[in-house]
Amino acid sequence: MDAILGEISRRLTGQWIQIAVSGVLFLGVGWVALTLGQRHALDHGLLLSRVDALVAGVDGTTALIIRAVLITALGYLVGMTAHMAGSLLRRLWTDRWPPPLHWIEKGIVRLRRAYFGRRWPDRTRELPARYLPARATQVADRIRLAHERVDAEYGAHLGLLWPRLWLMLTPDERGPIELSRAGLDSAAVLAVWGAALVGLGWWWWPAALIGLAVVLLARHRARTAVGALADLAESTVDSQQHVLAERFGVALVEGRISREDFRQINDRLTKGA
Repeated sequence: MDAILGEISRRLTGQWIQIAVSGVLFLGVGWVALTLGQRHALDHGLLLSRVDALVAGVDGTTALIIRAVLITALGYLVGMTAHMAGSLLRRLWTDRWPPPLHWIEKGIVRLRRAYFGRRWPDRTRELPARYLPARATQVADRIRLAHERVDAEYGAHLGLLWPRLWLMLTPDERGPIELSRAGLDSAAVLAVWGAALVGLGWWWWPAALIGLAVVLLARHRARTAVGALADLAESTVDSQQHVLAERFGVALVEGRISREDFRQINDRLTKGA
């Protein structure tokens, strides 16, 4: 128990430091933006003189410690705000949009389908409708496609099956999945920081360039993470057929669970609802 509590404490401390440092860094960029402005955006001499004046204004070690504590606390609050916004962004990335945003989502889906049809006309005609874009983002569509592919192959409802299947996995089997999920979460937070830096571009244009680069990086990381996550979810269903058959009391047919048995499993998991 002491080892478990120690590990939890270590992780929480590391997370606290990460959130605080990211918030302090953003506050630092904000201070630079307000100090230099647009007219002196690249005036490093002015920046150094303002830094010297700021350091000279600190009188004594006690005042320095107090300011450092206050800045760290403020940075933590800013970092926590970014993490909460990242959680909201991740939901918009990966799921249907709630009212009243669902009307915007429908418009984006129509645009995405039209673009898909123009770019890949042959694939659009050949693919079943369930495999065409149906969400506002590529990230959400990749997750949805994992559900559709599992349903098409096995007749299984991945949303119902996954929580039970997760409990059957060993820690080593869960590791890559947890890593991919953490990558998606961190990409969402990174996108929030990027958007915030773009906003600072109103006062200091280099921040907008940095923010745009950060947003593009976050977009790439999100697509990579969700692609790995979806592939791992499908692979888990493919490779855990024997475990599922044993736990649900069904027989394997040629090494896999039949569609009829999976339909019965779906009925059991919905509890007849």
